[in-house]
Amino acid sequence: MDAHHAATRILRLALEVLDGRRPPTQLRTHFAAAPLRYWRATTGQRTARTRARCGRLRLCLPCSGVAEVAVTCLIDGRHRALAARFERHDGRWCCTAVRLG
Repeated sequence: MDAHHAATRILRLALEVLDGRRPPTQLRTHFAAAPLRYWRATTGQRTARTRARCGRLRLCLPCSGVAEVAVTCLIDGRHRALAARFERHDGRWCCTAVRLG
């Protein structure tokens, strides 16, 4: 699976967790431990009013097996920036860093 497709799929899953439509345990196979803790804390600070949506995704491949992503998201009527880093391990893309601005 290419980096763009994997990042899009994983970040959509993360937004579903943020909305409370999926349990955070579904991110375990796609997120490293530190970003998973951050995302769970972010989810706990929000009461979902509307469904979060991904906007335009920008992807950069700084070196082999690494993808850095910037996404605009619409969360509760506000545009927010989401930045993430993905690394390829054993043929799978894993989120190793994530921040929601």
